[in-house]
Amino acid sequence: ITLRKRRMYEEFLSKVSILASLEKWERLTVADALEPVRFEDGEKIVVQGQPGDDFFIITERLQPHAVFPACGPSHL
Repeated sequence: ITLRKRRMYEEFLSKVSILASLEKWERLTVADALEPVRFEDGEKIVVQGQPGDDFFIITERLQPHAVFPACGPSHL
């Protein structure tokens, strides 16, 4: 990871509410572990009800995506 990307990731992470309680060094540790991933249009990133091993931070989205909770569909 380049120093520029590390700073960019750390700045982004500092604005994520669930990560607000982290100290700067902890955010930098998380930033160092981030790996960018690209997905093709229509490719499933996560499937509700399936176990997950990854944590995704969506930084760009071109079209709405549907989510289907137990109470019925909604849009993300």
